[in-house]
Amino acid sequence: MPKVTQEVLSAFGTAVERARSLKGWTLDQLSGEMDGTSGKSFLSAIENGKRSISTRTVGRLIKALDLDEGWIDQFTGSEVTPEAEQTRDDREADQLVDIAQREGQTDRLRDEGITEKAIIRLAQRIARDTAEVGQAWLELQNAMDIAVRVQQEGRVTSNHGDFVGEVLKRVAAYAAEGEFAQASAAIVEALAEEDAAHQARKSRLLDSGIEIAKLARDGSGVAKLLVQRIDIEAGGRAEFEQLRSQQYYYYVMGRDYGSALDLIISVQLAHFMLDRSNSEEQRGAALNDLGLALQTLGALEGGTTRLQQAISTYKHSLKVYTRERAPIGWAIAQMNLGNAQLALAERENGTARLEQAIEAYDNARIYLTREQVPLEWALVQMNLGNALLALGRRESGGTRLEQAIEAYNRALQVRTREREPQGWAITELNLGNALLTLATRNGSTTQLKQAIEAYQNALKELSREQVPLDWAMTQMNLGNALSSFVERESGVARLEQAIKAYQNALEEFTRERVPLDWAMLHGNLANLKRALFEKSLDPAHLDQALHHAAAAKETFQTAGASHYTSKIDTIIERINSLND
Repeated sequence: MPKVTQEVLSAFGTAVERARSLKGWTLDQLSGEMDGTSGKSFLSAIENGKRSISTRTVGRLIKALDLDEGWIDQFTGSEVTPEAEQTRDDREADQLVDIAQREGQTDRLRDEGITEKAIIRLAQRIARDTAEVGQAWLELQNAMDIAVRVQQEGRVTSNHGDFVGEVLKRVAAYAAEGEFAQASAAIVEALAEEDAAHQARKSRLLDSGIEIAKLARDGSGVAKLLVQRIDIEAGGRAEFEQLRSQQYYYYVMGRDYGSALDLIISVQLAHFMLDRSNSEEQRGAALNDLGLALQTLGALEGGTTRLQQAISTYKHSLKVYTRERAPIGWAIAQMNLGNAQLALAERENGTARLEQAIEAYDNARIYLTREQVPLEWALVQMNLGNALLALGRRESGGTRLEQAIEAYNRALQVRTREREPQGWAITELNLGNALLTLATRNGSTTQLKQAIEAYQNALKELSREQVPLDWAMTQMNLGNALSSFVERESGVARLEQAIKAYQNALEEFTRERVPLDWAMLHGNLANLKRALFEKSLDPAHLDQALHHAAAAKETFQTAGASHYTSKIDTIIERINSLND
């Protein structure tokens, strides 16, 4: 039986979009007419002719839109099952659009003339590139702001003649419909018609082209246009440091705000820096900057490809920053290599990567001494502690954990609260993690109390306003440490403190941002509320425990996390047994 051709998919998509438009329905309304079996993102992909679909979905669309029933014959060769036709990306894109609707953002975009289709396409591109909903929502907010600026720019009266104004109007019209490739093509075509005599006109087109390339999530395209703009501003071929300044800007934006797109742009700009490096020193700097951007991007994304690329880049930089020629540069490259090895180890089993990270940190310590570069020495000590902690969690016994605690304490000799408040707090947080892990393993009450003290110290500088996610993580870890006293003490003071810490964490660890962490916190609260009932016999605590457990279970089931769902079922059984 012949498979469904692309021509059929495109023609059917066109028929669906035309029939929906005639009925005056949005994609959201069409989804509702199909009883929610097909999401907005999936339906949008069908209309674009870019999705293979099952005969069941074809039948439902025929029924909902009163299409010609002859369409079903065109799909009899479809091998797609109803269960497999909608992807994780479809579901995440729908979730992003739903959040945007709740926040009033879709209304803002529609007021600017941006269509539902364009909003969904933005969400689809971001969902495809990001592994975590919280990060994806941040990226979508940035993209929506850019989309609005593109529309506003298209309405601005040009001071550079009709040519630029007409181009930007055409670009805005494409972007409003989500046709970002055509909008980019219009910019490229217009730039080709410009020459150096029209620098101001060209600069405005480049600015618009950069915005459109960002909407298309085309990091390479953004970087090329940025380099063109930097060259124009430099009056010729820009110097290495001018490119490096722009590369660093996008790296910091990506690092500090969790923007994968900014980091992709940073990676591409680092490649341009490599092409324009004129000395071994510049080449080494470009390789180091490239490695940092790849490593930070890899930490945001799923998988291991970017982290492996970062490791390869750092190893390459070690051939430029040789130990004999540039000992400090060599040592910093070794530290960065260790960081990348450690990040990759977190996504792999075994201990080989962790051993390699420790070896790299040991190499870095040869030249990054406390006497010469105290802050860098302390940073290496903290990173070494992180590797030893990760290794200790995978090995039996407490030797590696004790070594990690020693490394953190050495770092704290230099990373004091007065000298480096944020660095001090992060080191205290990591020290708390090592102490809690060791105390859980050996049953030490003393180390458990030390862990709580370390977390409380960290919270003196890790404020919710400045670093909300670090603050929430510390609150969660503090709750974990306090919870360990539940079975050791008859009173309820620490138990109530643990509940408060978990509730604090939930203020930032929302279901939309980090659904699994949110669910784990509710599971922990279910356990603590159950324990509070057993100590106080107040039935309200048991009702709250069941509420928290149900919330956690729903999220774990949605995420397909069967292991955690099973754990929650055990908690619910225990809660129900106390109700009997």
